Amino acid sequence: MIYFDNAGTSKYKPQSVIDNMTRVIKNSSNPGRGSHSDSINLANEVFETRTLIKSMLKADNKYQVIFTKNATEALNISILGYLKQFKYKVHVITTMFEHNSVLRPLKHLAKLGKIDVTVMPIINGNISIPDIELNIRNNTRLIILNHTSNVLGASTDIKVASEISLAYNIPLLIDTAQSLGHQTISLEHTPITMLASAGHKGLHGPEGSGFLVVDTERVHLQPIMFGGTGTNSTSLDMNIEYPESFEVGTLNLPNIVGLKHGIIWTLDNFEQINNHILSLSKIIYEYLESKDNVTIYSPHNTGVISFNIDNYTSHEIVDYLNENNIAVRGGLHCAPFVHSHYNTINQGMVRISLGYNNTLLDIEFLKNAIENI
Repeated sequence: MIYFDNAGTSKYKPQSVIDNMTRVIKNSSNPGRGSHSDSINLANEVFETRTLIKSMLKADNKYQVIFTKNATEALNISILGYLKQFKYKVHVITTMFEHNSVLRPLKHLAKLGKIDVTVMPIINGNISIPDIELNIRNNTRLIILNHTSNVLGASTDIKVASEISLAYNIPLLIDTAQSLGHQTISLEHTPITMLASAGHKGLHGPEGSGFLVVDTERVHLQPIMFGGTGTNSTSLDMNIEYPESFEVGTLNLPNIVGLKHGIIWTLDNFEQINNHILSLSKIIYEYLESKDNVTIYSPHNTGVISFNIDNYTSHEIVDYLNENNIAVRGGLHCAPFVHSHYNTINQGMVRISLGYNNTLLDIEFLKNAIENI
C-alpha cells in the first residue's frame, strides 16, 4: 500500500520507537504504584519523557505535562476541566478550522447553558487572528485555536494570538495535533496557556499517545476522570495535583516511552523530514493545479493537500485509489465547519498528507492513478 494518510497517523515509525516499546512490554511494571526497582526505573523514563516535551517546547517550570491517549483527550481535559468550574455563563472564542474534539465538548457545554460560543470564519483560506479582539466580551474566558488545519494544512498565527491572550488575560488553548514535528513552537516566546497534541503524527510516536501542556499559573483545571493516582489513597476526594490528578489509573508505559524516542528521532531529523515532505508535496500540488477539472482547497503547498475532481464524490475517488493500492482519506475529516464553508458537506474532500515514508515513485503512482480518473 502506498500511504498518503500521514495526517491520520504517520506511517513511518523509527526503529528506536519499536525497539523501546518492545523492551518495556517485555519488562512490564507500574510506575507510581510500587517502590521496587522496576517501578522506579520506569517512573524515571516517564519523567524523562515529560522533560523532553518541555525542552522541545522551551517550557519553563510553570508548565506541567499531562499524558493522554491522543489529542482528543487532551482537548477534552483542557476544555471541560477548565470551563466546568465557572458558576456563571462564560463566552468562548474558536474558529471554523476546529476538529470535533473541540466543537463537540463546546456544543455539550452550550446545551447545558454553561457557555456561549463565537466561531470565527475562514477568510481567504485562513483565520484572521487579529480579529479575535473584535469578538472579545466582558465574560470571554477562553480562546481555542487550531494551529494547523487537518483538512487544509493552513496554519494560524499563534504568536499574535498569544499576545492578544496575554493583553486581555484570557487563557489560550492551541490544538497542535497536526503541527508539532513540522513547525517549531517555543512557549518562551509564544506563551500559550494550554497546548494539546498527538504523539503519533508529526512526532512519529505510536498511536494511543498524546499530551497536554498546561501553564498552571494561568489556569486551574478540574479533573474530568476519577480514580487512583498513587497518592493520598486514604482520601475519597480527588485532590488537584499535577499531573497525577489528570492521569488516573495505569499509564500507557510502552506508548509514553515510544513517544520519547519518536520525539528524539524527529528532532534529530527535523529539517530533513520537512524538506522532504515539502519537496514531494510541491510536485503533487503543481500537478493538481494544472488540471482544469480539479479544485484544490488547501491555500498553498504544505504537507496536506485537499482537493476534489468534478463529478465525483471524495469517497468515489478514495475507493478507486484504494483499489489501486493507494491510501488517502476522503469525507469530512471530523471538521464540519470547514466543509460548510466550502460547500463540500455532501461531496467531502480528498486529502493527501505526506510523510517521511513517501518517495518520488509513490508520487508517480499517485499521479498516474489520478490521471486515469
